Amino acid sequence: MIGMRVLSAIVLCIPAALSAQAPTASPLPTLAGVWEPSDPDRTDRFFSVGLAPLPGDGRLTIEQRSDRLTVTMTMPDEKLDPILSFNGRFYQTVVYRVSPERWRPVGFGAGGPQLPTAPTWFADTLVIPNARPSARPVTTTYSLEGARLKVETRVEISEGRSNTVTEWFKRVQ
Repeated sequence: MIGMRVLSAIVLCIPAALSAQAPTASPLPTLAGVWEPSDPDRTDRFFSVGLAPLPGDGRLTIEQRSDRLTVTMTMPDEKLDPILSFNGRFYQTVVYRVSPERWRPVGFGAGGPQLPTAPTWFADTLVIPNARPSARPVTTTYSLEGARLKVETRVEISEGRSNTVTEWFKRVQ
């Protein structure tokens, strides 16, 4: 009889003990806000040679939901007009469907780690493949380091060659 009560108590405690040990998903970083380049002169240099989509006096406005990220870029007309003269268009706002699940790379094999094919979280970094129209594969990542927003754009130039540009932003709102 006592053995049955002890067994019952152990069986009833197992789910509570397991749920207490189960890892809980940490909340996603909040990227939402209005951001401006931390180093406007550096960003202007990148912008002048086509390595940054935004000049030093531009701003990013980010709206974030668990399943969506909206990025709006604004810049002065004197910087926008040359882009419009050259391309005829400027993608001011982009809305990304984001997987609320965190992505885990699997099957490294001989080809190295697989990359996500859709915008998704990898740890505390939002990874967006082909974030902007381009002839080459481009991956953009958004993450927070302290109070700053880090935006990295990696362009695949050829097999084994790539170019990565890192931009830093500070929150203004």
